[in-house]
Amino acid sequence: MRAVAAPDLDARLLRFRSIPGGEDAVRLAADLLTANRTGDSLEVTTAALKTSETVDVLVAHARAEMATGKLLEAQATLLRAARVDGRRLEPFRWLGELLLKRGDPARAVKVLERAAAIDPTDRAVGALKQRAERLAKLAESGADIPDPTASRRDAPPEERTVVRADLTGELALAERG
Repeated sequence: MRAVAAPDLDARLLRFRSIPGGEDAVRLAADLLTANRTGDSLEVTTAALKTSETVDVLVAHARAEMATGKLLEAQATLLRAARVDGRRLEPFRWLGELLLKRGDPARAVKVLERAAAIDPTDRAVGALKQRAERLAKLAESGADIPDPTASRRDAPPEERTVVRADLTGELALAERG
């Protein structure tokens, strides 16, 4: 992703706030996320949802929610996006990634299989699906899963995912109840 200068983002955010339709909300929200301005990104997508519930706006909103740590809200938003258009890849891809972050690799596998059915050539979905399958097998075995990258501070967050088999079942029950 390209870096956007802070003054440019500030001007675009001001334009978005003051001129309805003056700035593409999805692109602005993505640029704000890239600049680590998660609160501003969430503000933009929240405002955009008041006028348009397209898949693009819903996915952008879910990404902002994920970035601010609102994982359950992001999950609900991605499910709404998938209901709006079940033929689009993005809601399923992001939902699969979110489920991995929440420690639910078995459900992530199912969601990512759906994403792979939509676009079998998508490399990101393929990589996420392989990781989800590997983590699901480990979770099924019930073994404590050590984090092999714990000592590597430079490891990407997605590689530091830890699956706790004991909590996976509890989370599933909590969601149903």
